[in-house]
Amino acid sequence: MIGIHRSDGKSLSRAQSAEMVAGIRSRTAGGTVTVLDELRDGSTYAERHVFEITMLDGSTLKREISIFGSFADDGRFQELSETGFTVSPDETR
Repeated sequence: MIGIHRSDGKSLSRAQSAEMVAGIRSRTAGGTVTVLDELRDGSTYAERHVFEITMLDGSTLKREISIFGSFADDGRFQELSETGFTVSPDETR
């Protein structure tokens, strides 16, 4: 269970985070996620990925997301912060 989740600087409760994900899933027809970098050093975690999704209306969205977090003693995420931006297909490296 994540104790704290921040998305683009806004703190979300567990319920708000679940609601955000469920809302996106309900409008998504399909997609892919490509992990670009992932690092763990002790309890510190960082990851960068690109997702590309097709919405039910046929529109597409491609975003690069960076996640920074920490693990609790039991191995579950204690805190996650994420930020991202929309990219065009030729900008992904």
